[in-house]
Amino acid sequence: MSVETRIGKRLAAIREHRRMSQADLAAALGVSKAAIGHYEHGRVRLTVPRLEQLALALHCRVADLLAPLDTPVPLGDVPA
Repeated sequence: MSVETRIGKRLAAIREHRRMSQADLAAALGVSKAAIGHYEHGRVRLTVPRLEQLALALHCRVADLLAPLDTPVPLGDVPA
């Protein structure tokens, strides 16, 4: 599995845990919903600044996005 695919799967897992849609995350970043889909499917090599923006929007650390797939999703600001 490529690094991009692994990061994308972690991104999707954290986003879903936060009960955010792709559209919600896209709006928070000022990108299209399709861009989020590309990130989550590993079609894009994410830059450090973009990883930082994603982490901020998801209330997690960049390290959480880079963690192995079997790492638990970080706890944090999860809507009720």
